[in-house]
Amino acid sequence: MELPAFEYSIRILLVGEDKDAEELLSDTLMAVGYNMIMVDSVDEAGKALNESRIDLVIADPGRSVGSWQEFLDRAKKELKIPIIFITDRDDPRKSNYIEMGIDSVLTRPFRIEKVEELIAATLLDYDKSSIIVEKKSKKIIIVDDDDAMLSILSNSLLILGYDVVLARSGEKALEEFYRSKFDMLITDYMMPGLSGKELITAVKKIQPDIPAVIITGYPLAYPPGVARSEGIDAYLLKPFRINQLMDVISGLLPDDK
Repeated sequence: MELPAFEYSIRILLVGEDKDAEELLSDTLMAVGYNMIMVDSVDEAGKALNESRIDLVIADPGRSVGSWQEFLDRAKKELKIPIIFITDRDDPRKSNYIEMGIDSVLTRPFRIEKVEELIAATLLDYDKSSIIVEKKSKKIIIVDDDDAMLSILSNSLLILGYDVVLARSGEKALEEFYRSKFDMLITDYMMPGLSGKELITAVKKIQPDIPAVIITGYPLAYPPGVARSEGIDAYLLKPFRINQLMDVISGLLPDDK
């Protein structure tokens, strides 16, 4: 089975005039896999909507030039793009932002881990509201040593209607395979002990026909071409959205009911 081409698939538009702060946030989010577009005004943000596919807007309304209402009307109502505002604790408009249609508000000071969690939660909530699926009969095991990623994957698969079993290591996953049969394996590539690749090799000896998906945030460490040549069934680059996960699964389990 041919693996799909990949790119850093979640594209974030970052709007704000504080260059040092915005560049630091942009560089940090790029390091964990997001594709970033930076502008400093609402007008430039509007142009970016015309020129690129945008998955999420993160904006500093107090440190960006222009009026937000027209931009929000288009981004939210027409393009269905979720929006996070960054604000200060003493911002008098903070309580009004949700009423304006903003999906989430992030108050300074914050840690980058908080930003990542908020991005994941905002996109998950947004995607969840647009997906209606029937309960599936398939059981998928997810393997990752990162509790946050396990939670994201588990919630996503439950939304898509699948039964889910979680394992926090390759060794624990193998124990599950000796006890039960699964319809799909989704595993992180880099884990202590058994790597994702080693786990898939071991699992295929137990259940040769199981489709296996590698997820990774480090494509240079394990490029998709290498994964393809080594017989991995599908490759998913972190971070990702539910619809991308759904496409991968449906390609491997096309007759799922």
